[in-house]
Amino acid sequence: MAGNPASGYAAAQDLHDASLPIFNLEKVELRFAISSDLVAAQVANNVLVLALSTGRVLRIDLDSPSDIDGA
Repeated sequence: MAGNPASGYAAAQDLHDASLPIFNLEKVELRFAISSDLVAAQVANNVLVLALSTGRVLRIDLDSPSDIDGA
């Protein structure tokens, strides 16, 4: 299946470029204290989600890290 850029869809082989990395790993530094143990972390689409042992979940948009959503 050939990709059609006008439709917004492209076949996977059209997107494959061996010179580009699959993902990019960068250091992130928290500028606040976490008062409980970190249970899990996930990053996708430049959003970091942290799960704490208290059941609290923090969502941090890495484009504007000072704005933290917490539940």
